[in-house]
Amino acid sequence: MTQSHIRFVSWTAVSSRAQAEKESLPDQRRLNHEFVADLARHYPGYTGAIVADLQVIGSRSIVELSTAAETYPDAYGELLRLVRAGAVDAIVCRSRDRLGRTDALIVTLERFCLEHGVIVVPRQSLPVTLDIKALRDSEGAGLLGVIESHFAHSAVRRIVNEHERGMIERVAKHKQFPSHLPWGYKYHYSETGARTVVIDPPAAAVIRYILVDLFLDEDLGRVAITQRLQAERQPSPSGKLWDYGALRKVFRIPDRYAGYILVNRVSKNARPLTRVRGDHPAIITDAELTRIQTKIDALTTQHDPPFSILAGVVWCAVANQPMYTAHASHNPPITHFRCYYCEKRGEGRHNVSEKRLLTIARLAIQQLTTNADAREVARQMHAADAARIDAELDGVAAARERLLAKERRLLHTYVHLPETQLDWFDAQMATFQAERKRLDDAEQDLLAQRAAIESAEHSADNLAALHALGDRMFDEATPAQLQAWLSGCLRIYVRPGGKGRKDRSAIIERIEFV
Repeated sequence: MTQSHIRFVSWTAVSSRAQAEKESLPDQRRLNHEFVADLARHYPGYTGAIVADLQVIGSRSIVELSTAAETYPDAYGELLRLVRAGAVDAIVCRSRDRLGRTDALIVTLERFCLEHGVIVVPRQSLPVTLDIKALRDSEGAGLLGVIESHFAHSAVRRIVNEHERGMIERVAKHKQFPSHLPWGYKYHYSETGARTVVIDPPAAAVIRYILVDLFLDEDLGRVAITQRLQAERQPSPSGKLWDYGALRKVFRIPDRYAGYILVNRVSKNARPLTRVRGDHPAIITDAELTRIQTKIDALTTQHDPPFSILAGVVWCAVANQPMYTAHASHNPPITHFRCYYCEKRGEGRHNVSEKRLLTIARLAIQQLTTNADAREVARQMHAADAARIDAELDGVAAARERLLAKERRLLHTYVHLPETQLDWFDAQMATFQAERKRLDDAEQDLLAQRAAIESAEHSADNLAALHALGDRMFDEATPAQLQAWLSGCLRIYVRPGGKGRKDRSAIIERIEFV
C-alpha cells in the first residue's frame, strides 16, 4: 500500500493566562504530536511528521494576516514563511479558534494556506480528506471554514470536544496508552495500515529479569539491581549503561507491564484515578504484579519516624526535598536526618544529627537578631534572588534564539534534501524539539521561582517577627509550637560531603529564612 507522507506544523495558542490554565500549551502540543504519530488511524495510507512547533500567547484581536505576522514574527511570521517556501503540507491545531481571535483572521489564514497547498487540520473537526486537490475542488471548502471558525468560539463545542477527546476517554474507551508507549512495547502495522501494540522481545526480557528474577526471586535492592545491570551490560531504554534514574522508570508503574493502563495516578487537581485493562499484551502476570507492588509498598513505608523539632526544616540540597528523621544506632538512640533520595540513587548517606542542626538553627536566628534593619536584609535577599533569576532567564532566551536560528537553517535546507536524507532531517528536528522542551521547562521553573519570591515588605515582616521573638521560642515554647514556628520560617540545606562517609562529612550548604 502506497504511503503518503505529510509534513506538519504543530500550532498551539492561548489568548490569556486564565485560558492557559485550562488548555495549556504543553497539553495542546502533546496532543498535536500524538495525533500526527497516529495519523494512519484517522487517514489510512498517510504518515506524518512534525517539522516545526509554533505557539502564540496572549494574541490580540487582529484581523489582517500581515498585521499578525508583524506582531508575532516567531509565530505567524514564521508560519507564513514556511508555507510560502513549501516546507510544510499541513497545520495541526486543537481547533480553528486557535488560529486567531477573530473570524476574519482565521478565514484569511486558512484561505492563504489552501492557496499554497497547505491543509489546516483541526483535531476537533477533522477535514474529510488530506488530498489538497480534492479540497480545492470542493465548492463548500471556504464556507466550511467560515462556519467552523465561528462555532469554534462556542463554549458548548469546547466542552463537548474536550470531553470526547480527553485523555481519560482515550484510555477508558479505546484501551490505549494516553501518550507514548512505555519501554518494552512497540507498534506493529499491518498491510492495511492498522496499528496494534505488541511486545518488544529484547526489552521485555530485561523487564522480566529486573522485576521477577532480580527484585522478587533474588531479593535485590534497586542499587544492587543497577550495579548488576551495569556489570552485565544489559540493554537499557536509552542504549547507555543503566543508572538509578532509568531503573526507577521501570518500577514507577509496574501495572502497565501486567496489561493495565493508569491515568491520574498522581493528580495535582484531585482528578479520579482511571485503571483499565489495555489492549496491549502483558509482560508479567497479575500474581507477579501483586508480589512486586506489595514489596515496593513495604520498602517505601516509613515506620513510626521519631518526632523532631526540625521536621520540615532540614532539606537536602541535592534532591531539594525534606529529609526524614530516623534513630541512629546508639544507646540511648540519637535522632538524626537522612535523605531517602540520595541513598536510593547511590549518592551516599549524609546523616546529620538533630543536636548539631538545632545548634546551627539557634545560632542563625541569634545572628539575625543582631541586624537592626530587617527590611534591609529582606531587600538584599530579594535583590540577589531576582538578579540570579533574571540572568538565568536571559540565558534561556539567548539559547532559544540560537535554537531558532538552527531550526530555520535546517528548514531552509529541507526542500533541497533527497528522499534518502528525510530520516536524517526528522532526527535533527526531533533533537531541536527536545532542546526546545528543555528550554521551555527551564523557563517555567525560573518563572515559578520568581513568582514564589514574596514581596520585600512581607519578607521584612517575617524577619521582624524573628527579630522580636529570638531565643524566647527556644526557651519558652512547647516542642510542637517550636516545630510549627521553625518549619514556617526556616530552611537548612544539607549536602553530602562524600560517598560512604558519615555525619562529620555532611555539609551545611546554606540557611534560608522563608
